[in-house]
Parts: sequence; C-alpha cells; structure tokens
Amino acid sequence: MSSSPPPVAVAVTAPAECAGYRVVRRLATGSLVDVDLGFDPDAGAVALLTVHRRTDAAAFLAAHAALARVRHPHVVRLLDVGATDDRRPVAVLERLEPMTAAAFLGRRGTIGLGEAITLLAPIGQALDACHDAGVAHGGLDASAVLFRADGAPVLASFGAASAAEAVPPAARALDARYARDRAGLAALARLTLGRVAELDAAAVDGAVGAAEGSDRPGAALGDALFALGSASALRF
Repeated sequence: MSSSPPPVAVAVTAPAECAGYRVVRRLATGSLVDVDLGFDPDAGAVALLTVHRRTDAAAFLAAHAALARVRHPHVVRLLDVGATDDRRPVAVLERLEPMTAAAFLGRRGTIGLGEAITLLAPIGQALDACHDAGVAHGGLDASAVLFRADGAPVLASFGAASAAEAVPPAARALDARYARDRAGLAALARLTLGRVAELDAAAVDGAVGAAEGSDRPGAALGDALFALGSASALRF
C-alpha cells in the first residue's frame, strides 16, 4: 500500500482592510461606490463607502463634507473619512439595517397611522436640520431612509448632498436645492400616508401640502401628522 502524501501547508492571509478598518463582507455595489461592512475594535460594525474612480473623488468628498455639517439623531452619522491604498476616498458611516423605507412599505402593503407618523416625523425633522446647516440632501426618497436596529428611521444616502452658507428659512424659498428636498419629503409623505387605510384623500393631501408649502417642511409636516394622531412603533 502506498504511503499517504505529506500534508499540504495552507497559506492563511490576513483579513482584507480598507482605510484601516477590517472588511467583513461586501454589502452592495452601486454605480459610484462600493459599500462594505467593516469592523473596528473601538467603533464596532461600520459601513465603508469607497468611491470607484478617483475622478469622482472631489464630488464624493464634497457630499460627505456636507454631511459632516449636520448633527441630528435621525441623520446617518459620519464617523471617519479615509482612503484606500490607491488614494480613493472612503467614508466611514454608522452601520444601519439594510432595509429601506421603500422595502418596508412594499413588504407591509398597509400600515397604521401611528407607524406612518413614526416614520415620517423624524425624517422631516432631520431634513430641517440639514437645511438649517446649509445642507441640501439632493436625493430624498423612500430608498434614502434606512433604520437602526431599534427601528428608528434615519435619513441616509447623502451622495448628492451639497452645502452652502446657512440662511434663514424664508431665504430658502426660491433655492432649487431646497425645493427639490421639499418635493422629495412631500413625495415620501404621500407614498407613506397612502398606505394608511384610515386616512382619506383629503387628510393625505393636507399633510403633503403642508410639507410642500413651508420653508420648514419637516416641522410643517410634523404638525399636520400629529394633528391626525399619535406615533406608534413600526412593525417590521
């Protein structure tokens, strides 16, 4: 009987790293960025957004510099900015759950009024905080809203954000950047409230119109929502 071949040594490589963070796995690949799940002993799990091409670096950095100006509990937290070995910028964000508001609404079909308030009111507040800081989100829709593990909605996806000098609310009325955000919030409100069986068309139109017609759309939407009912926990 022939002898067994000697054991083969298997090379063990170190975990992949990106901007000093260990890469756990790829979460998504978009047209401009890769999104990886990263880990740091101090920060824990994080999201790593890496731009594909260095030619897009300036716009990427400008958008995340805009995000860095905003501090609000329902705005995604920018934790760090780094670079890959080939000098492509990396934004390090808090890790959010992968479900978007679009997916949540699509899966549920209908939701309660209290759930709609819990989803919409904090996002409106977050948008007002952005505008108060001179930041326009630039891409607010249901896919730009994600959730934390405790169910709190978070305004994310700041890739199209822009920043300018902060101005009082009345001075924002004719700025196309803020108008685009108002329209985005109104569309999100219409989509969400349209899933609430107990609301009639007039109630939906009233809440949506409040967001569309105010220079503080989040506050106006919140007032309209809480005139209709009270918040309740989202049921995932």
